[in-house]
Amino acid sequence: MTDDDLPLILVCGASGRVGATGRHVTHNLLELGYPVRALVFREDERSLALADAGAEIVVADLADYTGVRAAMRGVKRAYFACSLSAELPFMTTVFAAIAKEEGVEAVVNISQSVIVADDPSPVTRRHWAGELILNWSGVPSVHIRATVFADALMVLGSIGMRDKGEFRFPFGDAKMPPIAASDVAAVVAAVLVDPTPYLGRALDLRGERLMSGDEMAAVVGEVLGKEMVYQNISEEEYRAELGQLGLDDWSITHLCAVGSKVRAHERETMTTTVRDITGNPPLSLASVVATYKQMLGA
Repeated sequence: MTDDDLPLILVCGASGRVGATGRHVTHNLLELGYPVRALVFREDERSLALADAGAEIVVADLADYTGVRAAMRGVKRAYFACSLSAELPFMTTVFAAIAKEEGVEAVVNISQSVIVADDPSPVTRRHWAGELILNWSGVPSVHIRATVFADALMVLGSIGMRDKGEFRFPFGDAKMPPIAASDVAAVVAAVLVDPTPYLGRALDLRGERLMSGDEMAAVVGEVLGKEMVYQNISEEEYRAELGQLGLDDWSITHLCAVGSKVRAHERETMTTTVRDITGNPPLSLASVVATYKQMLGA
């Protein structure tokens, strides 16, 4: 297959901030020589950087049928990802309907680690609906179910780590395997390059190893070169600290629900999916922390 024969791939959420799987996916595909159309919500320095890297930039709202249809024209494969939104089921419906009309041969959908209809998180419930919408549409799809992003932990706990030397989360004595957003993106890119073996499947992604709050705090402290202790805070404290980051009630409710599931030992599972698909082991938490040293005040 020559470069001219490579399928055009649409990447949604290409200029996201926290984790930024779309940005990583875009760069991974461009490095492999694939033509990429990056769908962004607005033009800014992030979209300009993607354009400089070789991506075609399209500005559209995923809830806008006309804009999404224009972005999907000529696309053969797509990565569907959007920020936390109550409109996720509608956005998924718009995306699936247009993908079916355009004959898209594979959609990779970013979902949640565990999907149940009555989950306490409003975000997870909508991802449950989103998976069903794509499945019912008949568009060949792959669902990515990743555990807690290590990148998100760095951002959500940044105030405590920077100002107090504390890794402050309501995780109790439970363990979990935090995953690097770049590892999630590497899996997504690999599936977009060769989707056939994975169509109709949900892929469970986990990080390098199971870690307790104390273990994660120790790694953060070692990388930052400062003393760091784990503080098992209450959900009320966590909710208040998330509010200090400027998050809305919708996002805070979701993150508190995730915290309660970790605390209940519901995230203590491992898989080898990252290594199986990419050929590389998951990145360590230390490698993720290193990319956030400036933000964390090191």
